[in-house]
Amino acid sequence: NIGTDKIEKASFWEDLGDSLAVLDTPDWQPTAQMIRMMKAMWQDIPTVKKKLIINADNKLVQKYMSMYETDKNSEKINLFVSYIYEQALLLEWSEVESMSKFLSKANELMN
Repeated sequence: NIGTDKIEKASFWEDLGDSLAVLDTPDWQPTAQMIRMMKAMWQDIPTVKKKLIINADNKLVQKYMSMYETDKNSEKINLFVSYIYEQALLLEWSEVESMSKFLSKANELMN
């Protein structure tokens, strides 16, 4: 699970192109680019809570939304949400905690 330590809020939005989801950094928090610069300068990195914006137009998102309606406790849905969060991290050029776990999630979701 993502947890409230990383995500301030999740919402659905339309017209995000091909992306499953994107991350939005509130104005008062450092952006992904600022965090990369801070890391390069060996500075302390603050905890950043972002908004996860999920693409309601995406067919894969719609599939999992339908699945959620029938089984709210599905482990596959939790896996999918975690996957789209990490994919959104990669889209903003941030790091995921474990690339091998990210790829494992992708493989599991394809089955």
